[in-house]
Amino acid sequence: MSSVMEKKFIDVLNCDDNVVTISSLNGKGYTFEPGSVEEPCVIPIPPEEIMYMNSTCSAFKNGVLRFRPEEQNEIFKAIGVKGDDVLFVEDIDDAILNPTVENLQRMIDIKDGAQFERIRGRFYRMTNAGEDLSTKVKRLIDERYKELRAGKRNSELSVVPAAKSAPADVQAELEAAKNQLAEMQKQMQAALAQMQAMMAGAQPVAQDTPVEKTTKRSRKKADGEKAEAVPAE
Repeated sequence: MSSVMEKKFIDVLNCDDNVVTISSLNGKGYTFEPGSVEEPCVIPIPPEEIMYMNSTCSAFKNGVLRFRPEEQNEIFKAIGVKGDDVLFVEDIDDAILNPTVENLQRMIDIKDGAQFERIRGRFYRMTNAGEDLSTKVKRLIDERYKELRAGKRNSELSVVPAAKSAPADVQAELEAAKNQLAEMQKQMQAALAQMQAMMAGAQPVAQDTPVEKTTKRSRKKADGEKAEAVPAE
């Protein structure tokens, strides 16, 4: 199987929304019109020109220009570019929209001013387009930009991981226990209200005292004695 670098021409793609101009061996250079990931600007270029371009600029190292996905790893290896270090436009968008610790740290670690300018430009372009972006990302980009402008290649910034939330199953158990406790409180309140209503509706029953009972019996006895004393006609 032949190597990609043995081809007469290799497609070079521009997926950024900026014009990219780059010098070449023939002295004419190449100008890439703005493109996108879905519709890139493509120019077929000889392998030896690609080698020269990579030696004179950082367009491939920074991810400004790229190759066909099925050919990219082989070409990167041939021209000495570490694929894991390359930031394409979609990687920049992901870092801005999903500010994980890893994404933020990757931005802080950038030492090339031109590369960081791509990130900064992309952030403010998205902001002007109405994207609701994190203030944390804005602060980090502005501070790192100031560092690079001041010549600080190694950043003094740091990313502090946010406190981890409880796992989903633990959250569910806590929520279930909370609901169960609320239900028990409702039942207790209902039982208490019912008991108070029963107590309020009960009427006390009057009972004769021993003195009253004795008095009544005495009266009955006296009445009987009076009846016996009446002579018969």
